[in-house]
Amino acid sequence: MLRSIVIKKRWKILDSIGKGAFGELFSAYDMENQNTVAIKVEGPLMKNRRKRALLAMEISVLRKMQSSEYVCRFEACGRITIQSSTSSTTYDYMVMQLLGPSLSKLRRKCKKFSLATTALLGKQMLNAIKDCHTIGGVIHRDIKPGNFCIDNSTSYNGRARCYIIDFGLCRPYISSSGEIKEARKSVGFRGTAAYASINAHDGKDLGRVDDLWSLFYVLVEFMTGDLPWKGREKEQVAIYKRQMTNSYLIGNLPSPFNDMLQYLKTLKFEDEPDYDLLESMMDDLFRISGKSYDVPYDWEMPRLVEEQVSSDSTVYNSNNPLPNYGNEGYGQNGKFYDNRQQALSSPSQNALLTPPYSPLYSNGCVSPYNKKMMSSPSIIPTSPIEHKNCTKALLVNPNHDVNHKPVNGDVKIPATATLTKFLSDDSSKNVKVEGQRPQSTSPSQQHSNPRFLKFLIPN
Repeated sequence: MLRSIVIKKRWKILDSIGKGAFGELFSAYDMENQNTVAIKVEGPLMKNRRKRALLAMEISVLRKMQSSEYVCRFEACGRITIQSSTSSTTYDYMVMQLLGPSLSKLRRKCKKFSLATTALLGKQMLNAIKDCHTIGGVIHRDIKPGNFCIDNSTSYNGRARCYIIDFGLCRPYISSSGEIKEARKSVGFRGTAAYASINAHDGKDLGRVDDLWSLFYVLVEFMTGDLPWKGREKEQVAIYKRQMTNSYLIGNLPSPFNDMLQYLKTLKFEDEPDYDLLESMMDDLFRISGKSYDVPYDWEMPRLVEEQVSSDSTVYNSNNPLPNYGNEGYGQNGKFYDNRQQALSSPSQNALLTPPYSPLYSNGCVSPYNKKMMSSPSIIPTSPIEHKNCTKALLVNPNHDVNHKPVNGDVKIPATATLTKFLSDDSSKNVKVEGQRPQSTSPSQQHSNPRFLKFLIPN
């Protein structure tokens, strides 16, 4: 409807480049300066008062933060009325600098980021959040990869700069007298569930520390390619965050991640974060990568992305078989072996669990045990070894060259696989899954079509 509309005889709307619940973002041609800009349009005005309030907040924060290096250039704002043969509609709009792709799109393109790229982005994102707090005087309340964009210049130490965007959910935390506002007791959820702090899930008022918790989750996702609770309902995400052990979430990440985690745990709503300390953690992260500061971002060298990530990241590689596995998936002396934690003697710690994010569930196969986990989230495991095995199983091929030799790792079930039945076997369960026949390169390693997943179900 707005395409080709000219605003104030200057900006001609071109294409829609983004759409949300509270408005739409367009590219537009600035006929005065002969360049391309972005225009955010929200309305219709009379029917969506909440939208008007959000855009007003965004305009206010963006104008206030123009001295920051990490926000886009503000051009203009105003109101337009579009006339038709039967009616007229009024919209609010804001003209601003056109940026490049979001970090969310770039991360999906690269699957996950290398240590160097994560550190470079993390430092800029941290400084952008700091400017929100110190220059803007607001809590952003929706820190996520989609709210950071890259420009097309080389303004940040010879590379593209990272900008923070979307200030519609911001809230001032400083009173008119210059004091920190007292935390409200209950405000409801604000933000995006995957990256929200536990305080946000609890409906508490959000402080500066909560923006930093969101940044922490974003950086973990950059390094691992995903978060264990991604795609779950908000209530389930909260349970995962409360019960998941630190060793599972960041056990294979460099030490600055643990340093950041432990520091954030010390902060309260009213505390001013030590941004310099957090920035030093980002610098430590980059030093660990061993790269020079002129290293390109991962998306700038597409042919090297996979190699770069695999060489920089210490994240668990489930394709590496574990040594000393016997017929039942145990190591020497019947002890379970894990790539991240050595032999554990307690039989109760040998359980392979299948919560909603298990390989079985994530590939479209829903078992009664999966449903039990879904309906009873309180039984999500809390011990480190159980968490580390949540996404593991033993893939047993009955016709393997070594009789019943299990292969350790995340089970990759074909998309066409369907759960057919359970086979009881003492304290364990064999799940028979029909799937595509695996490729075999050796006549001695003939595979049958059925595949069996052995899960040791806790009593």
